[in-house]
Amino acid sequence: MNWSVSMVILGGVVMLNNASGQVVTFGPVTLPKALVIGEPFSARFSERRRVGNGSEALIFDVSGRVYRDSRGRERRETEVKMPAGEGFTLIAITDFGTGEIYALDPRTHTAVLERIALASRDEPDAAGRAGPEAGVMPDIPYETVEGLRCRTFESDFGRPPTVIHVKVWFSDELGQVVREEATGGNMASSWRLSEIRRLEPDSALFSVPEGYTVRSGSAHP
Repeated sequence: MNWSVSMVILGGVVMLNNASGQVVTFGPVTLPKALVIGEPFSARFSERRRVGNGSEALIFDVSGRVYRDSRGRERRETEVKMPAGEGFTLIAITDFGTGEIYALDPRTHTAVLERIALASRDEPDAAGRAGPEAGVMPDIPYETVEGLRCRTFESDFGRPPTVIHVKVWFSDELGQVVREEATGGNMASSWRLSEIRRLEPDSALFSVPEGYTVRSGSAHP
């Protein structure tokens, strides 16, 4: 089955579709939306997403790296392995100070510039998805994930009949989702950071490389 990339949006989320109209989205449901200054880091992330049930289920494996500098700029490199074995890499560079995001496609050496509206760390994002404060009771449970003290919260997204239940582990210190589990409808996914390093990344990672063609507009057709 042939799949095509239809969107690269905030946080490095990738959306695929096929000729049958099936859509698969990768990346955490709870996306970063606010400027975090003075907390640089780099890490690996991985995700396994199941779409469908039984013998008809499709398994997608996603991995990559995320970088954030002291200015709050973020770069996510997403490598998607398709069920048939083929794969591709897409890159998103987000400047939370200016609201600019560059969606880079290394296959075509193109970059699409989008401008996004930003919210405070705990406000809902543009898709109506809430930040870590939404629906949390006063006694917030904490767990340690990858050496970070994370508060956990659970929430439902979407509308019947497609409601996704999400559990999130969020580090206030890092200002970052560290782990997320999502289930609902005919899908299930597990997303997690690992190999977290609290060091300043190379500044060149947050610029569009030479030789890329840059155009303004939406990252989806």
